[in-house]
Amino acid sequence: KTERLLLCSGKVYFELEAERAQRKDTATTIVRVEQFYPFDAATLARLHDQYGEPRKVVWVQDQPRNMGGWSFIAPLIEETLKVRPVYAGRDAGAAGALRPGGQPLGAVRYLLAAGLGRRFRSVAVGVSGACINADPAGAALDRRPAHGL
Repeated sequence: KTERLLLCSGKVYFELEAERAQRKDTATTIVRVEQFYPFDAATLARLHDQYGEPRKVVWVQDQPRNMGGWSFIAPLIEETLKVRPVYAGRDAGAAGALRPGGQPLGAVRYLLAAGLGRRFRSVAVGVSGACINADPAGAALDRRPAHGL
């Protein structure tokens, strides 16, 4: 059963996936959202149900809070899942995805901020026209049509 559902978009997914592999965490599911509009609420609801309706839903982004997808997608997530998502990312600001020293922010900070556990599972949705599902052990991959999420 999934304890936490991480939602993200773009390249931060790969950083999260790399951290997932290192931690061997199977209690968290990552979903990469590639299409914000029209929002596919039915697919998100189905994935939420499929993973045991985790109570903790986290939106992860490397942009500041006032940039990226958070302000658009947070109300859609809450309306669809009836769960208020947690934000894991930088505070609002004028700069892009870099911290004051000019170094990129890695996913480790987000994982810690979101209070992730030791078990992890991943799902990439809408990547190059296919949905890639990794089993909890990270072994076999199953490619099938994208859900448009």
